[in-house]
This record gives sequence, structure tokens and C-alpha cells, in this order.
Amino acid sequence: SCEKNAILFTNGDNDTYPMWYLQFMENYRTDITVVNVSLFNVSWYIKQLKNDYPFGENNLFMMLTDADIDSPVKNDPLNKSGKIEWLMKPTIDDKAIRVQDTMMVQVLTSNNWNRPVYFSTTVYGMNKIGLDEYLALEGLVYKLNTHKGTIDPEKLYTSLTTVYTYDGVNDKHIGNVDEIANLYQNYRDAFITLASEYDKAGKKEKVKEVLDFMDEKLPESALPYTNDELLNKSDSLYERNL
Repeated sequence: SCEKNAILFTNGDNDTYPMWYLQFMENYRTDITVVNVSLFNVSWYIKQLKNDYPFGENNLFMMLTDADIDSPVKNDPLNKSGKIEWLMKPTIDDKAIRVQDTMMVQVLTSNNWNRPVYFSTTVYGMNKIGLDEYLALEGLVYKLNTHKGTIDPEKLYTSLTTVYTYDGVNDKHIGNVDEIANLYQNYRDAFITLASEYDKAGKKEKVKEVLDFMDEKLPESALPYTNDELLNKSDSLYERNL
């Protein structure tokens, strides 16, 4: 899902270790710097990201200057002010900010929009430090933009129908680990979000196309719904667009 040389924030074990395996063992997408926000609280990990990321020139730049701080958003016709502003609320008992939050701000500020930045869809709530209005869903990732907007329908459609292959659904071992079925709901959530966008625009044929493709690639017989809210949304969209 990510553009070349991206920074990708992830949340925990299940959304991080598979990508580290692909980078270290399969030499796949080593242009990306995978940043686990749960480890951002410990000094050794921060130093590793800054000095010793194992691939190419993917160390994170963290030296801030006045020029870095004051530099405006670059070349975005949707952002005439030249900057983004957001509220980062306290994340520890409504009283304090975590180290990981401070480090994320420093990474984003130091990056100065030079590399594209993404958050895995598994990064939840407060771990996105209040940036939600600037995060656009593009598949299993949210892209951080210089303007507000929560969905990129064209990119989301391409990711879901062309980029992702869904081969794992046919793995005979899929039922052995309960968490796998839960993780696959992230695909379904993206499909239903896209179908909802088409529904709002009155594009009945696109709604049906997206939902039919979802049911083909993620059949309930192989991968039952584990989220009743998603199931109800899917059923409602089908009923309105038959």
C-alpha cells in the first residue's frame, strides 16, 4: 500500500513482525522504515531507528532545527495556510504525554514531508496522537496528508481490488489461530467503508461491485464475520443497492 521510501507506523506484534520478517528474510520492501509505536517508549529503540536501521539509508532523521520547525507544508493546493494543526491530548490519565507520543511528533516534524508517512489500520485511538482528520484510508493503511480528508476512494479501490491477493484465506491452517479471523476483518472494514462512500454518492453499481468482490475474496464459509457491526453494515448496504 505504501509509496517508495515511506515511514509506516505500526502498533504491536501482529502487524509488525510479519513485515520485519519480509524485510529481513525475503528482502521485500526494504525501502520502508517500519516504526512500532509500542516500542517508541524505550531509548534503545529510538536510538536504533535514528542510527542503526538495517536497510540502506532508512534511519529516521531526528535532529530538529528552527528551519525544520518553521518549514511550511509543500505544494498542496488544498492547504493554503502552509501548515497543519491538530490537538494532541494527554494519553496518561488525561494528565501526561507518553514518550512514544513525543517521539512521533519529532519524527513527523523532522521528516518535514520529505518521505510519505502511513499508519497501519491496526494503530488505534490515542496512538494516532489526534491526527485522524489528516489520515486518509488507502487499504490496510492510512496515509498522512497535508490536508483534511479521511478516505481516498480511488486509492482504496485500487488497493482492495488490484494490489491485495487474499491468498491466505485459502490456507488450510487459517482456523487454527483465532486472531487471524479477527485480523482479516480489517479487509472487510475497508471494503465496507468504500462501499459506503459509493452509497453516499448514489453509485449503486459500484456498491454492488465492491461488496460482491469482497464476498468472493473473503467468503463467510471460510472466514466468518467476527464483528456484528460490520455484518449489519454489509447487509444494510446490500439491501439499499439491490
